[in-house]
Amino acid sequence: MKKLLSILGASTMVISAPLSVVSCKKQKVTTGDEFDYVELLNQFLAEITLIFEKQIQKSFSEYIWINQDQLPEDMTIESIRAANENNDFQNHESDFYQKMLSLIRPIIPVEQINQEINESIVNDVNYNPILIDKSTPLKNGVEIQEISFIDKTKAVTIGVKFSALVFYKDARGEKTSQTITANVSFNIFEDSETAITAKEMDDAYIELINKDLANQWTFFSDSGNLENTSAAIGSGEFITEQFSKELEVLNEINKNVSVVFEDLKMVVNNKMIVNSARFEPFFNWQNKDERWKTFYKALSNDFSAEKEFLENILNNGDWIQPINLVLMNKDKEKWDPLANASYELYTKKDNNSSTYINQYNLAYNLSKNKQINKVIQLQNSDFDLDLKGDFNSIALFGINVNDLKFKIGIDDFDFSSQTIIARQKTTKNNTMELYNYFMTQAYNFQKSFINLQETPNLEVKKTAYLKVPKEWDLDSMRNKRILYNYEMDQQLVLANTMSSYINNDLEFSTSIFLDKYNYKKNKYNKYIWINDKNDLFFLDKDVWGEEAMNQIIFTTYYFSDSANNNLSFDMRQVIENTNWYWDDEEDLLFTLTNVDSSFKFEK
Repeated sequence: MKKLLSILGASTMVISAPLSVVSCKKQKVTTGDEFDYVELLNQFLAEITLIFEKQIQKSFSEYIWINQDQLPEDMTIESIRAANENNDFQNHESDFYQKMLSLIRPIIPVEQINQEINESIVNDVNYNPILIDKSTPLKNGVEIQEISFIDKTKAVTIGVKFSALVFYKDARGEKTSQTITANVSFNIFEDSETAITAKEMDDAYIELINKDLANQWTFFSDSGNLENTSAAIGSGEFITEQFSKELEVLNEINKNVSVVFEDLKMVVNNKMIVNSARFEPFFNWQNKDERWKTFYKALSNDFSAEKEFLENILNNGDWIQPINLVLMNKDKEKWDPLANASYELYTKKDNNSSTYINQYNLAYNLSKNKQINKVIQLQNSDFDLDLKGDFNSIALFGINVNDLKFKIGIDDFDFSSQTIIARQKTTKNNTMELYNYFMTQAYNFQKSFINLQETPNLEVKKTAYLKVPKEWDLDSMRNKRILYNYEMDQQLVLANTMSSYINNDLEFSTSIFLDKYNYKKNKYNKYIWINDKNDLFFLDKDVWGEEAMNQIIFTTYYFSDSANNNLSFDMRQVIENTNWYWDDEEDLLFTLTNVDSSFKFEK
């Protein structure tokens, strides 16, 4: 019988950082091609939708505020109202509806949409795995899906919903499609003076958003959970009050017009979020390294060792150093200027800005976010990062401003659709202070979670005493393979309420990943096994399909977009003699039933 799980041995600590953010939602991390495909498809559809929406809005912008004298000769506001009374907007075969189609279709910017899609998407080699061919994915053109009517006191509003089928390859390489939509409203006034007033109000709003206030949207928070921060913005916690206050100036334009904030909604576009991490602080300890011994003693409640450990990993401590994670080029002379500026914060021992989270990383990641840059371009926005003034900015959020209205008389009208970009700034004095706080809290979280209770001795196997998740019934789970996934992973991580209490303000995330063949930290163990003695084993299939009891990576990461390549505090729990494979099912089952694991549930 193989001797297993004898000594909890060496450890590697890694802190890593992402090239750019794709999604703020805390994702279920899957394996291999499936994860890559889903992420690529989401990016693909988001970029096409943005181009589709913005080009349609641009093409129809001159018709948003008009008076009835600008209508075709045989059409008036009264004839439009009469058509509504006759249900012509619902009857798509009616003469009126067909006439509306004939007026709208020539303005649809099909050529411009396809040209921009070809330039930005079809010519992007990253999208080759999902493109049908090297022509536009909008194979069927653009359709008018619906025309609607809203009556007002001295005006009418006609809404048009456009749609298009986007064709692409699914995960199996087969042709499939999804529908995207865009909406435009035409406001037609009885008199030209009111139409001019409405247009002046909307133009002033667009100018204010994209020029005067383009760089003013700021909120303070240390949370690294981008999903939660987005939700907080949506609930009005951060930006809404500032936005409403700043836009009060529009009420001074015309005494007969006022801004209506009651229905205002701030919605973060999850493809327009950028964080400020890029480099990977890394250090690899060997079993007999004194630093490893100090770390192990710290985890075992030796407070003198803990003090020494933290002193040497915080600030620009010598126990860790940044390695370039995203450039893959070790020749620093070939790095881009922003990478060099970020790295120099470490080499020059800057005590105010951290190499791992700073404005240079933020600027680089912004340059790679095609959606935000497309919005800046199409809205002619003056948004820009200040590499000196933004030293405390740690994330950017693209926020769609929805349902903001203004009132003329008793009627409400929608402002044009706009996106603002808000800065998240740390409440700390600088990003080095934030980095130190994260590292300290992440260490405290993991120390509390693994709950080592033995006297530190490297020659004796250590046992982590874990809390039982409230969702788990151990009696029904014993002595069988249990499929392990993201949901179970989070149940296990959050079971220790004391650990979770440490994480109130930073809102960092933690996962337990498979270590073997998983340098990117994006794969979970496939199974867990709990025996009659409350021992917990992590199991997987290796590349040859044999059963394996593997090492794990216990990772606490700051930004919650994805575990891969994130600013993180890692403990790679290397358990001696765990990289064994079993062809013999009986041998494996005997081992899991009788051998003590280094992970045990508290009774």
